[in-house]
Amino acid sequence: MEIRTEIDAGLAIIKLSGSAESGTIDEFTATIHRLLDDGHREFVVNLELVKYIDSVALDAIVRAYTEVSRRGGRLKVQGLSQRFRDILDRSNLTRFLEPGVDPFPNPVNPRLGDGYRYAAIVTGSLILLVVLVATILWRRH
Repeated sequence: MEIRTEIDAGLAIIKLSGSAESGTIDEFTATIHRLLDDGHREFVVNLELVKYIDSVALDAIVRAYTEVSRRGGRLKVQGLSQRFRDILDRSNLTRFLEPGVDPFPNPVNPRLGDGYRYAAIVTGSLILLVVLVATILWRRH
């Protein structure tokens, strides 16, 4: 298994590829602990390029979620294959691992949810419209 780590606006993105299994998962656990020790509290684990995951690796992801939560952080999983989603659904783990993360977090504020982003865009558009109308009316006088 290969692990790549990126930090984007305070969000630690851990991209796994290959096979996530008992013989290769220790590096993942070490990466989580290192990032936690460095002060990171927001994590995304990207499994998009993982071809196989065994129960030991699944356990390591759940343990990482628990450790991150215990230290006041959040861990989300993205890039789940349908088969892996089904496994998480059957084991009732989707509620803990929060799948379906936006792969491109807001670079200004990654905690800003989609609803707030939409409201900010609409508000900004309305302000722009008001300024535009005021400018047109001002030029007429």
